Amino acid sequence: DHSFEVRFGHGSVRRYLIETDEAVRNVEHDALPPDHAVAKAVQGLRPGNALVWPLDGGRAEIIGAKQKYLDAFQTAMERYNERFPDARGLQRITIRTDGDAFAELKAQLIARSEYVAAQSRQYAEGKLSLAMLAHMTGADPIDVVLGLSETATPYRVAVGLEQERLAAFQAIRANNAAGCVIDSATYHCIRRLKIENAVVAVPAEVRVDPTRNGPFVRRQRISAEPRRAWRKA
Repeated sequence: DHSFEVRFGHGSVRRYLIETDEAVRNVEHDALPPDHAVAKAVQGLRPGNALVWPLDGGRAEIIGAKQKYLDAFQTAMERYNERFPDARGLQRITIRTDGDAFAELKAQLIARSEYVAAQSRQYAEGKLSLAMLAHMTGADPIDVVLGLSETATPYRVAVGLEQERLAAFQAIRANNAAGCVIDSATYHCIRRLKIENAVVAVPAEVRVDPTRNGPFVRRQRISAEPRRAWRKA
């Protein structure tokens, strides 16, 4: 099974797929069975080969041919951002052959940088919480914490007043070692500072909020992928 593109004498281009699976032909309007007149006419031809089009007797030229799975992959990638507008993993850009080849990409990066910088200033001024900053910039809280440190933006934890410290000690005593729940960004900082034992000694039990531990689950899954692939290989 394979796909091919044909250019007709009047200049129009059409894509076809030769497909043996009837179920696929029912949902793919360009798919033809192997015994179709067109499928038989193009068998063995390569890009650049001409033929008499069996449907109208006109002249046609094969301009492209590829295996059907490669064609499906490239077709999906061609319209990836259209089909998955909320996905952030891949984005289609235009590369110019005249002038600045990556002008579109540079413009997007500059706009993104300016937007993130503006939101970070809102956070530094106390107008946004860390969770809201993560939401506004499309990042997880751990990445936001790391980004703040790279841009020398203060990571707001507490004001540092005496009354605030007294209130914290009072909350610890009232907790009576009953345990606590922390968010993923705080847990990340605890692990980076290697103070897990000291923290656990105060509330006796520490748990990460299950509604906010997505970054850890995703990072663990990503780090485990190479090991799973190696075992499978």
